[in-house]
Amino acid sequence: MPKNFITFKVPISEEEFTKICVRELSNFPNSQLSRTENGFVINEKTNLLSGTYGVNANIEYLNGEIRIDAKCGGIGPVQQKHVNEISQMIQGIILRGIASSGDSVEENSNVVKCPKCGSTQVQLSKRGWTLATGFIGSGKQQRVCMNCMYKF
Repeated sequence: MPKNFITFKVPISEEEFTKICVRELSNFPNSQLSRTENGFVINEKTNLLSGTYGVNANIEYLNGEIRIDAKCGGIGPVQQKHVNEISQMIQGIILRGIASSGDSVEENSNVVKCPKCGSTQVQLSKRGWTLATGFIGSGKQQRVCMNCMYKF
């Protein structure tokens, strides 16, 4: 079962963490947000040509650190990349929520950002068929910025 862990320090209290998660993660696409003892769980469903699978992401706050633990029911490189992207999207959403509060953050992991506009709202998709190259490389993954639609 693919897993992905992200841990980063934040200069906020547990109460502020709760407010940010409720405010920022309630509208996470194709998902449901639930409260747990130490944080939140996001259950997200994804439809692919090969079927539907779910990603569960536990978001916990403990002593000034946030830990995102994402797991996927599917096995394979596509599912693993999707788990990584979900974790990075959640981290980006939380960091933007903290930034809008005016606090700074110490990061211990990398966040995928668009090289053109700097947005962290990046989606992973297959490159697909092109007129210039045909089907060569059509199965490769590419990132698409959801802010400016830049592909990289």
